Amino acid sequence: MGIESSNLSMPKEVYRSPWFYLEGYLACTVKYSDGTKRTILQHRETMERHLGRSLHPLEHVHHKNENRTDNRLSNLEMSAGDHARLHRDDPEMVEFVCPECGLPAQKLARNVRHNKKMGKTGPFCGRSCAGSWSQRQQLGRG
Repeated sequence: MGIESSNLSMPKEVYRSPWFYLEGYLACTVKYSDGTKRTILQHRETMERHLGRSLHPLEHVHHKNENRTDNRLSNLEMSAGDHARLHRDDPEMVEFVCPECGLPAQKLARNVRHNKKMGKTGPFCGRSCAGSWSQRQQLGRG
């Protein structure tokens, strides 16, 4: 026999921190009666209240005017597919000069940021330049 829904209860919210900035978004930390803590982004909470349900992690809430702190309902829209399509149609590109061959090149900004965050050298125009540079470093000629 299954558990009745009346026996299932969500833990009660015990404490809510003041709003703070987290990567440009307004967020707060909530502590529940069962001892768990959760960081909540204000724009997602606003959309959850409007819809009357919790959002799935793959559902995205997008700021129409791209201002991360403007969390008015009229400025928020939601759809995983539409959100991905919005950013896919006009990807941010970075132009740079390859440190190995000296030729101008461009890459997706998210890839350049990710590699920089991971402490990688570059960016290079391609795998062959990255390999040549790496080989020179290993042989001590760099």
